Amino acid sequence: MFLISLVVSLLVGARAAQTPEAGLRSLATVAQRAFEDRRFGSLFEIRQTVRLELPHSPAGPMVRGPAAAAALTDFTRRSLDRRVEVVAATLVEARHGYIELVRRHRLAGTGELLRDRILVSAVLEQGRWRVSELMVIEAPEGR
Repeated sequence: MFLISLVVSLLVGARAAQTPEAGLRSLATVAQRAFEDRRFGSLFEIRQTVRLELPHSPAGPMVRGPAAAAALTDFTRRSLDRRVEVVAATLVEARHGYIELVRRHRLAGTGELLRDRILVSAVLEQGRWRVSELMVIEAPEGR
């Protein structure tokens, strides 16, 4: 009897892990790790375009995944990260989700602590979440 309930629990848990909400939370974790490790390739599909908005860059260009990953690598290369945390992973509509991260860091050579809000828009396509837009808003810590 114990074995049957264990198998049923595992099957129910596996189904629950595949809900849109769980998939969106998984994408939030992938995004968090990408910023922590500064390896952004896992965030983007190679052939899909993404709208990317970074501070001090042209507003919202549509770029392919590898270009978005390279731009984020360049954007983060001069900073010393302190912490990246997931603030929200919310299903907005049936196939649209929103993720918010907060990244605290210092620019190399300065003592100023910065706080970035990272806003990610994602769409559910063929059972997988895909980043469709990523925006970074920077501000000094405490603002």
